[in-house]
Amino acid sequence: MRPERLNPLFAEAASLKGVGAGLARPLERLGLSRIKDFAYHLPDRFVERRALADLDEAAVGEQVVVALTPLEYRTSAGRGPFRVMAADAAGNICALTYFGRNAGWAKKQLALGEKRWIAGRLDQYGQQLQIVHPDHVANEGGSALGRLVEPVYPLSAAGASGRPSRGTRPDRL
Repeated sequence: MRPERLNPLFAEAASLKGVGAGLARPLERLGLSRIKDFAYHLPDRFVERRALADLDEAAVGEQVVVALTPLEYRTSAGRGPFRVMAADAAGNICALTYFGRNAGWAKKQLALGEKRWIAGRLDQYGQQLQIVHPDHVANEGGSALGRLVEPVYPLSAAGASGRPSRGTRPDRL
């Protein structure tokens, strides 16, 4: 028999404030049916980023955090991507690329001429450096630099494509 003071840990997850029937089902698919299960729900993996002074220090394919200043917006015709052309402290140009209907959000987050800290994977398209759908955009370096190592947790359901998703970071739940 367990001590009385441990009994709250064995209460149903649905007893938590904000957990109703709609959220209880996906939590149960993750094996989170009791409060104690949350303490043992560990990440699948970690994303490790490197803080850079400028893009010359980075390699293509690397997860980075870098200060960029948006210079111009480029809208593609038809269903092409929306790009924000941005420069680092050394003058290197990088395209912040968004697919879908993200132009409004990108313009709001990335005002022209205002430095932002961008976290994401540095890729190359042709001769152009780019970060596709940056993971984080921050006004100050402190919040972006605080995410140099970030846990990725498993998801409970398939994504929009119907395939099981690989995971999500805690701030995207």
